[in-house]
Amino acid sequence: MADAGTDQLAGLRRIGVDEISYRRGQRYMTVVVDHDSRYVVWIADGHGKDVLRSFFDALGEERAHRLTHISADGAEWIAVVVAERAPNAIRAMDPFHVVAWATDALDEERSASWNRARHQAAEPVNAAIHPADLPINTSTIEVLQRPIESAQ
Repeated sequence: MADAGTDQLAGLRRIGVDEISYRRGQRYMTVVVDHDSRYVVWIADGHGKDVLRSFFDALGEERAHRLTHISADGAEWIAVVVAERAPNAIRAMDPFHVVAWATDALDEERSASWNRARHQAAEPVNAAIHPADLPINTSTIEVLQRPIESAQ
């Protein structure tokens, strides 16, 4: 990271916003990354609208209007604050979450398809067929009509 005297928020155009959990999901931090430099430029404890608004307060209205692209996950609180504070920026979904959501959807459909196939296989093919309607050749009938011989 740059020196403490450097304005980390200067020149931002394309940023990413995400919340991360730590301490086994009990605590959260909101992180803002500059996509051009690939540096974390802002981080704060907590997550939610108020925390993200504090980033935009630090950034200032003029610089917020210069943002061209903001990537984030699908959290509604991020979308709301971005619409309020950076209305000119194009909002994009980050690739990590898109791939994760697609994988989850694929796993769900794979499981549902497997269960459908399993249940269909357990059902009789056609319960309307009576055994007398089944085709039986004459040699089978002859075998069935023979008397049972006792084994001596």
